[in-house]
Amino acid sequence: MNNRRFDLAFALLLPALFGLACSSASVGPAPDAAGAEPGGLAVIHNSIDFTSSLLSLVDPATATLVHDNCLNSGSMAPQLSQALSGDVVLPSAPLPGHPLVLVDQKNNALVWVNPADCTVVQQLSVSTGFAANPHDVVAIAPNKFYVTRYSSNPNPTADPSDLDEGGDLLILDLDLGKAVARIDLSLYATGGAGTKPNPDRACVLGGKIYVTLNSFSADLVSQAGPGRVVVVDPVTDRVSSFIDLPDFKDCSAIVPVPGRDGALAVACWGFFGDGANQINGSGVALIDTSVSPATVQPLMAAAFGRPLSFADLAVVSPTLAFAVVPGDVSGSPPDSLWQFDFTRGVPQKVLDASSAWVLGGLVFDPATQRVFLGDADPQSPKLHVFDVSVWPPTELASPKSDPAKGLLPRYLGLY
Repeated sequence: MNNRRFDLAFALLLPALFGLACSSASVGPAPDAAGAEPGGLAVIHNSIDFTSSLLSLVDPATATLVHDNCLNSGSMAPQLSQALSGDVVLPSAPLPGHPLVLVDQKNNALVWVNPADCTVVQQLSVSTGFAANPHDVVAIAPNKFYVTRYSSNPNPTADPSDLDEGGDLLILDLDLGKAVARIDLSLYATGGAGTKPNPDRACVLGGKIYVTLNSFSADLVSQAGPGRVVVVDPVTDRVSSFIDLPDFKDCSAIVPVPGRDGALAVACWGFFGDGANQINGSGVALIDTSVSPATVQPLMAAAFGRPLSFADLAVVSPTLAFAVVPGDVSGSPPDSLWQFDFTRGVPQKVLDASSAWVLGGLVFDPATQRVFLGDADPQSPKLHVFDVSVWPPTELASPKSDPAKGLLPRYLGLY
């Protein structure tokens, strides 16, 4: 959950929720994002059994609901060849031109939504017939998207022009309305024979694209390599270098560090298959790309007492960042939100949730100096909102983001 693929531990407990259907949607013309005004905060909600999704829109400046039930899994708009699945996430950062794009992982598709009237503009497939499991989309320009395809195709065709291998960055030319190329990342998996690259989340910094790799075995549970970030040059559409994170495993969220040029922060959960040693591979890696080779400063999860969420990381400045610490599936301890300082590495708990597996979608909006966090407590679903323009950060009133249906907010993203 938490603006990413589901946590592996949850997947092990509820395997029936993770079937990945192949999409039959064809790649068609994409909407023109040029000239679009800056958007707002999108919130994806799920039913408690993760079989359906619902989109609502929030104004981050006022922390008020703009559109409840903007789009849901029961909607079958003319531009949708498939209704939204129960496995929908959002891009990790606003895209050029500020389009509102949903990443439907189960249907292997991107969905454009007009936030003014909540109509579907277009749905584009990112797979030609296998469960590609897209996790993120980034762009340097409005007409060229890079999609991280987390899964690798076990039976690709012999024709490379089919672009059906997966484990890559798929390149979409939105002027042509189709996928035109892929950047193969299989050579950069770190776990040895049998592991796949599993490209997860991505970030644009200094004109380069940085992509986290998970490097799991095909079953996601028997083997995992150490963390790695590959650097892609969008001029050549090739991997230009990579940054190893040897202290970490299962790394996902990657965000810039405001106030420190060339700095990136990466959240890592550690490998669930390591059992009690999972925490030893968990924490936050602070990467300095302004030097060559890039340097990595680790902040290990031991300081938090439990492994960190690999998806929930919000960085306000070098001296203020937030992370979610998932609780135990038994419900005790519950999820918790922590703040910490990269310069001192001293974490401080901000709040405890009502139970485990409810906090997610942590995001920082630099325009409003607010941090947002979804709380999927079934009894009282809401958004936590923190004003980080003051010290100490202050929690504001918590709006409900889906009062009509009461679904659970799990994924947040700025657009």
